[in-house]
Parts: sequence; C-alpha cells; structure tokens
Amino acid sequence: MVDASAFGTCCVKVYTEKDMQLILDSMKSEEDLCLTQDLIISDKVLDEGKSLALIGRTSVKNMKELKAEISAEHRLNERKRYEPPVDLAFVNMAAVSGSCDQIKAQLDQKDKDKRDAEASEENEEPEIEEEEPDPGEVSYKLPDREWVVPETAAGDTREGNHGYVKGGAPQRLEEASKMGPATAAGAITEKPITSYMTSEANSKGVVKVYIEDEGVIDCDKSKITVLFSMNSYHVRAHVQPSTILFLGPVECGVIDPDTSSWKLSPGKRLTISLVLSEAGKNEALQKQRWEAIQAKAKAKKEQAKDSESASSREEQAPAVPVPDNKSTEDEDPERRLIMMLAAGVFVALCAILVALGLR
Repeated sequence: MVDASAFGTCCVKVYTEKDMQLILDSMKSEEDLCLTQDLIISDKVLDEGKSLALIGRTSVKNMKELKAEISAEHRLNERKRYEPPVDLAFVNMAAVSGSCDQIKAQLDQKDKDKRDAEASEENEEPEIEEEEPDPGEVSYKLPDREWVVPETAAGDTREGNHGYVKGGAPQRLEEASKMGPATAAGAITEKPITSYMTSEANSKGVVKVYIEDEGVIDCDKSKITVLFSMNSYHVRAHVQPSTILFLGPVECGVIDPDTSSWKLSPGKRLTISLVLSEAGKNEALQKQRWEAIQAKAKAKKEQAKDSESASSREEQAPAVPVPDNKSTEDEDPERRLIMMLAAGVFVALCAILVALGLR
C-alpha cells in the first residue's frame, strides 16, 4: 500500500492573465516548474516548493509544454480573462518521488517472493500416489443382519419409552403412535409458576415481585434458585425430586444484578427485590409518564364520546309545546264583546242600587 497523505495536492483555477503571469514568474526555470515563493491565487494558497503537475487533465513537464497547452485549450478575451478558466494542479514532487520508490520496492519484493516460491516448488520431491485397494464387488444391497435384543442394564431410564429402539423386529409407526408417549422412570417434569405479582418501582427504584405459589412457599430455601441478569430474572424451585417449578426468564428493565436480592417467607411468599440501575429508573419513569398520557388521552376520548352521545340524544328528543299565555278571549272577539256588555250592565245595576239606598 502506498502512503499518499503527504502529496499535498492543491488545485486552483486561474481566471486572469495577471494571475497566470504571477505564477510563471514564480517558477524556478523553463525546465523546473517548482514555485520559489508562496502565492495566493483565487483564495487558494500555493506553498513554496510545490511543482506544477497538471493543467486540466494533461501532464506538463516544462514551461514550453505549459504555454502550448494554454494556447491550445484557452483564449484571452478583451478583459484579459481566460475562457474557460485554466485548471492547475500543484503537488509535492518529493513526496511523489518517495511514493514511486515505495511502489517500486513493493513490486520488487513481490517478484522476489514469487521467484522464491517457484524455486521451492521445483526443489520439492513429487508425491507418490498410493494405489487404492480394489473395493471388490460394489452393491447397494444391505447384508442380512440378525436383530439381537441386548440385556437391559440396571436402572435404564429408557425402559418403556417407545421412542428408543433396543433390538428385535422394528415396530410399525402407527402401532407405536397408539401406545402414546411413555414417561421414563426418574424423568423430571417442569411446570411454570402462575401465582405471582409485580409492583411498580418505588421512590428508591426497587421493583418487588411476590410469588405466592403453594409449591414455592412450602419449598426448602436451599432448593430455590433465583438468577439475575442485566435485564431479567429467573426462578427455579425443586419442589419434588421429579418436579421443578420455574418462572422466566422474565424481562424487567435494566437492573443491577449484584444488589438485587430475594427472600423466602415460609408459608407466605417469596419476595424478589429488583434494584433498577439509572437506565432502568429512567425507563420506568418514562413508562409511567407514557401510561399517564395514555390514560389521560383515553379519558378525554371517553368524555368527548359521552358529550357527543348527549348532544345526539338532545337532537333526537321530541319538541315540548310551549303553553300559550293568551286568553281565549283574544281568540274569540264575540265572546269578549259579550263579557264587556255584561260587565257594563253589572256596573249600572250597582249604581241604581246605590242611588236607591241613599234615598
């Protein structure tokens, strides 16, 4: 591999004849295109000691080739500007020469290694191929075999299990399936723990798990195993020689396995204390906030639904007639006139009686 980090390539666009003449005047000679001073062209810094390598995509080696390429591909307009602009590329020739020497050394080493490998292969003695023995008659027919039933070993737990074959005539599959699975003597049965409860994290970042399964709370403490990992816990209880109750692994967030613990209260419960780490506390807090937001959104949705139902019920309710406060007299002018005449007659009679009384 070639180290090209020190090439120091710098590309610059030359727009005016003045900038081009400044670059040409700063070069050592007609044959050496190395800069003798630092220049700033088109906001690019050209360091002293760098040499011109390319003009556009063409490599140039001396001043003559440079001027010929400029004349052939670029022209000056009336404002003394090149059309199109001249692209120049300057490199650190010392680094380029070093890289070339490095490439040459690598190629020479590869050629040397190749020649050495070829020479070593020529010096090695050819391997003598051994003749394979004659296999004799080739046939796909299986030889006749006698099925001998071996003696049953003492304490063999596979006895009675039809999934194992120990000799004799092979059994038919349908007959074996009718027999059903056989439980070998000494086999261990595992059952899941179903009676347990998990609390929320308290102010100290501790989550409690309460297991009240009868088989666990009546089990000896030495036969209970609780394993903690970075984000889960696992419970196993050997309640009987052939029965194991298990729970998990249960994911519980990020916890500290070293500080998490468990305690057995015989006949009551098995309490597991899961100490949350900082990441676990943040996760639990975010979960609580999210559940609160979800509950609030659900309540708001239910309230809006109830309001919408009430509005629809009001729209569907029949209109109640408003009682009319007007008297029936306004509706019947003739009756009103009769009532007025009767009142006038009553007033006249009262006046006559009053006059007679005064006499």
